[in-house]
Amino acid sequence: MRFHAAVLREPGKPLTLEELQVPKLRPGQVLVKLGRSGICAAQLAEAGGGAGSPGELPRLLGHEGTGWVHDLGAGIKHVNSGDHVVLHWRPGRGAAAEPARYRARGLGTVYAGPVSTFGEYAVVSADRVTAIPPDFDPDFGALMGCAVTTGLGIVNNNAKVRFGESVVVRDASGIGLSVVQGAALASAGCIVAVDAFEPTLALARKLGATHAVNERKEKLPQAVLAIVGPGGADVVVGDAGGADAAARCCELARPGGRVVLVGVSPRDSRPFPPRGPRKTLSVSQGGESRPDQDIPRYVALHRMGKLPLSGLVTARYRLEKINEALSDLRDGKIAGRCLLLFQ
Repeated sequence: MRFHAAVLREPGKPLTLEELQVPKLRPGQVLVKLGRSGICAAQLAEAGGGAGSPGELPRLLGHEGTGWVHDLGAGIKHVNSGDHVVLHWRPGRGAAAEPARYRARGLGTVYAGPVSTFGEYAVVSADRVTAIPPDFDPDFGALMGCAVTTGLGIVNNNAKVRFGESVVVRDASGIGLSVVQGAALASAGCIVAVDAFEPTLALARKLGATHAVNERKEKLPQAVLAIVGPGGADVVVGDAGGADAAARCCELARPGGRVVLVGVSPRDSRPFPPRGPRKTLSVSQGGESRPDQDIPRYVALHRMGKLPLSGLVTARYRLEKINEALSDLRDGKIAGRCLLLFQ
């Protein structure tokens, strides 16, 4: 069987749409027919050849999505053919299989990791799929693969936000919006969203932020400290994607506060020098989420009305528009999350 997928041939160059051959399934591999794929900032780094570069090329990208199990390799018991599943990059239940290798005319071997989602089909490792209810909205299912599980995991597992604490989310777009939701679910007191784009800040307010600061119009850290108090916030969550990311976040945290960085650090990033009042600095790995346990819980929360997800998706693209989607994400044109649509 053949299918279409977006392939990274060379870092810094546009992805190309190629026709690939589905390989014979090995033990522990699952063939999934994709319905949706999220697009994460990690793919911008991979496609651009920066930190987090993907490895052997040409290669398939994408690490969050939803679809339906089309076929199974030997030894898989936690999902069945026809199941509606979330594809996620954090390992969950099931066997860890070797990554798939595809063939394409004119390209030879096309590589992939344990999971890929930028194609109509994907052969993934069994521990990268988790079943969800058949009637669960595929848009929301795709968000469970990274955005939601990472954002809520940061709040619950990394920062361990407690009732009434102040939380600052610096760089509120993308995963930051799910951090805002997680902080609201944890009954944080003051939740401050910081970003350079007004549409993102407006969306953050709808999702639970009590305050919004436009870093292009207001001076930092003064604007944030005027809200949370001169001592700083209890928790600060920020994007690791800047050379001075740690320092920019630490200046917003109180002595003894917790700072959590998320994302891919650039090669020129510099560690925060250990000066001044002590603050706990950590780097989140996908919110330390456990997909097979967390995804069913978050699906239940959504169905109870406690985790609204409809506002998170603000842009949708067909597969043939993948480079436009990446460009819009890179340029800050997407307030929330963007999805690739396959069906």
